[in-house]
Amino acid sequence: MVAGAGAAELQPWREGRLPAFSLPDTAGARAELPAGAPVVLHFFATWCEPCRVEFPALQRLAARASTSGPLKVVAVSVGEVAAPVRKLLAAVPVDFPVLLDEDRAVARAWKVDTLPTSYVLDENLVPRLVAQTDLAWDEVSVESLLQTIRAAAAANGGTK
Repeated sequence: MVAGAGAAELQPWREGRLPAFSLPDTAGARAELPAGAPVVLHFFATWCEPCRVEFPALQRLAARASTSGPLKVVAVSVGEVAAPVRKLLAAVPVDFPVLLDEDRAVARAWKVDTLPTSYVLDENLVPRLVAQTDLAWDEVSVESLLQTIRAAAAANGGTK
């Protein structure tokens, strides 16, 4: 749906809204998903090679979005404590929030069975797209992604 030729693609999410959550970041401060703008929600682990490869591309996506559209990126480390995540962030610094799902409760609630898994949420935090594999984020156009989200929201009655 949204990706370059030969790359894994984001697929429509048809199962509706998933539960809101609050998780700590690597400094212990609690954070929620930012409402009011579309969000790329990326579930990862530091031991996952494709996940580590995606991090710089997600940072570049966030940088492109800051100039071309209202799109936020949030990453959630699944099943890990802060130390390995801080080590990854020291090697691959990012400007987006990185949260810790130490007990995997959020990953289970969000039906994450494989890593990496990424959801694209609309401005009401309703999932519209999902990739349950690594994705070539450098090939994803922010404008095209935003148009796809708007079309999916319109087709599904907004907040469903």
